[in-house]
Amino acid sequence: MHRLILMRHAKTERTAAHGGGDHARALTERGRSDAVLISQALADQGLKPDLALVSDAVRTRQTWEEMREALGDVEVRVLADLYNADDAHLRRRVQAEEDNCGCLLVLAHNPGIHVLAHQY
Repeated sequence: MHRLILMRHAKTERTAAHGGGDHARALTERGRSDAVLISQALADQGLKPDLALVSDAVRTRQTWEEMREALGDVEVRVLADLYNADDAHLRRRVQAEEDNCGCLLVLAHNPGIHVLAHQY
């Protein structure tokens, strides 16, 4: 792996509609537009992942859906174990993919993503 992109989901609702709990919180309109903007910025810099590991939470899946068009053909794995994963777990996931792709994107949650970013 030559590049690692660590991302937190875009801006979300404070609570899930219909009492769905934290896992079901959706993006706000601002979150959707911000996700498009960041994906365009990444693409403009030539930072297009070969593989995206995405938490299975609604907000991370929606963030990826908004990003997908700008980033083109990317292998995507939606993984339940990335939901609120700590930095150690995220690091193990990154290390498991080191030899499998040139550019890896991990789209998950804080504080795990934030802490891992400070470690790299």
